[in-house]
Amino acid sequence: MCGILAIFGRYNEANAHECLDKLKHRGPDACASFSDEKFYLGHQRLAIQDLSEAAIQPMWTDEKDAVIIFNGEIYNHWKLRRDTLSSFDFKTQSDTETLLVGLKQFGIDFCSGLNGIYAFCYIDYKKNEVYCVRDPFGIKPLYYYYTESSLLFSSEIKAISHFDHFNSEWDAQSLLDYTEYLYSPSTDTAFRQVKKVAAGHYIHFKLGNFTNLIQQKYYQIDFNGNYSKSSEIDLTNKLDRILQDSIQRQLLSDVPVGFFLSGGLDSSLIVAIAQKILKKKKLPCYTIDSESNTSADGFADDTMYARKVAKLLDCELHEVKTETPTLSDLRKMILQLDEPTADPAALHVKNICKAARDNGIFVLLGGTGADDIFSGYRRHQSLYYHQIFNIFPYKLRWLMKILVSNTDKGMPHFRRLSKFLDANVQKNPKEQLFNSYSWSPHQIVKQLFHSDYSKYFKSDSHFHLRNTLLEIPNEHEVLNQMLYLEIKHFLGDHNLNYTDKMSMAHGVEVRVPYLDKELVEFTTELPPNLKMRGNETKYILRKVAERYLPKEVIYRPKSGFGSPLRIWLKAELGIELDQLFNSPEFTHNPIFKSNNVLQILSEHRQGKHDYSYTLLAIASIFMFTEYYNKNV
Repeated sequence: MCGILAIFGRYNEANAHECLDKLKHRGPDACASFSDEKFYLGHQRLAIQDLSEAAIQPMWTDEKDAVIIFNGEIYNHWKLRRDTLSSFDFKTQSDTETLLVGLKQFGIDFCSGLNGIYAFCYIDYKKNEVYCVRDPFGIKPLYYYYTESSLLFSSEIKAISHFDHFNSEWDAQSLLDYTEYLYSPSTDTAFRQVKKVAAGHYIHFKLGNFTNLIQQKYYQIDFNGNYSKSSEIDLTNKLDRILQDSIQRQLLSDVPVGFFLSGGLDSSLIVAIAQKILKKKKLPCYTIDSESNTSADGFADDTMYARKVAKLLDCELHEVKTETPTLSDLRKMILQLDEPTADPAALHVKNICKAARDNGIFVLLGGTGADDIFSGYRRHQSLYYHQIFNIFPYKLRWLMKILVSNTDKGMPHFRRLSKFLDANVQKNPKEQLFNSYSWSPHQIVKQLFHSDYSKYFKSDSHFHLRNTLLEIPNEHEVLNQMLYLEIKHFLGDHNLNYTDKMSMAHGVEVRVPYLDKELVEFTTELPPNLKMRGNETKYILRKVAERYLPKEVIYRPKSGFGSPLRIWLKAELGIELDQLFNSPEFTHNPIFKSNNVLQILSEHRQGKHDYSYTLLAIASIFMFTEYYNKNV
């Protein structure tokens, strides 16, 4: 796990070193670089496998005809050495060398056999080719910036933004997306000229000539409408085995490993299986102390369950307290995230990883991804209620929506019912599906922007999601369509981004066993009724969990890894938001119409609508753009 920087074309070496220095938090163990007239490669190392100096990057072949910089882990690299690369005499124990040798011998096709998390830049001198590659699910970030004279790739935008003459022009559509979704559901970022390499894709070009970049897909999640005919018990047994294999692979490390433990199903099951594999007690686990009154925000108390699971499994539980954040805390968060992401759950990851690093834990396994591949969100459960709701005549549905619109949205049940009705009053089932991803109605969000930005907005507010579903034309089950959108966007563009950035801010590698390649591919074969049965989510995962955990943990109320934002907005954070939105700097900002923002703030305060995350998104975008306008 590391930070990588590659520059092709024109660059200043001193400036390149300054850019690389912006990634030092990702790799506190070593820093190295190589430069010539055609390119610059820089690497900040967090040593996880093979801690020796022999594994420092950039890493070259013995013949000096190929070189790589790599961020991530290849979990099956020992198997690849044994089965595919057995004739080669390796010099290190590093998975970087496994990757380098495999690419040299088999080219980019070698990626099809990788099981891991990775972003890398590989240069083959003999063939005069460059490949910049991102893993199948986008677990590791990889951004690029393109001008007529220079091309940059990096793990983080903050390294790119320090490049000489960086163009910080904003992307209007992305700013709308960050406001409506809280993230950018595409390869676009807040900066018009900075893009994300798409998950499961690589960018290819000739060394010395990057005028014709080719972005090529090398991996497609196989949602094809075909499901296994095996029995439920056989599929449950197979899932149990694959989960054990996934966790076994991801325990690979030459440094201490710990675990997230919320007390929920997903993380608890990982810890239980890891304990079975490692056959030892007192696994180091970390949880957020959530014993404050969060019921008004719709959250269950995780801490109590985390303690129960820790006691049951005899784990060493570290409870990490999280204070109510200030706007200053959120400003630091979004700058670390590289994107104006308005999700304070990222602070939980940051605080846990800081505590783990302070305790000498450099790797953490967590439950991210289970909700996205098995079904675990309330919008998945809403599919069950769609069937009932859509029986009612269209006019009656509108009447219900109007009646609920007059209730106090400060109450969790009314808030969720209102959002459900907003999303599902549409006649078109596809629009119902897409609307469930918006935090506020598109028409409301669009009116928050000045015309200099809104004139660039697409007429179809859900065009990203619509285009994504075109990738799986043979998958007609709505639940699987939603899960595909989760994996590609909510997970890939949001959860995984903040997990990577917040963990690497403290030099900790987070691994996600539920996104093991073999496991994800297995879930696409599962009949949908084994993922969600009635309104019960993660049905088959719960059946596996019954072999390891008590039912009170498996079937407990869902909390997730969220934060009590609505409670925070009634305290100091809310006061600071009021001050921000009424400040001269915001009133005269070129992006948002301050009067319209103050209007939704007023409606939120009165309980007419729940604009919690929308208001935080506006503040995040303003603070993000303000920082770069002043510092670039």
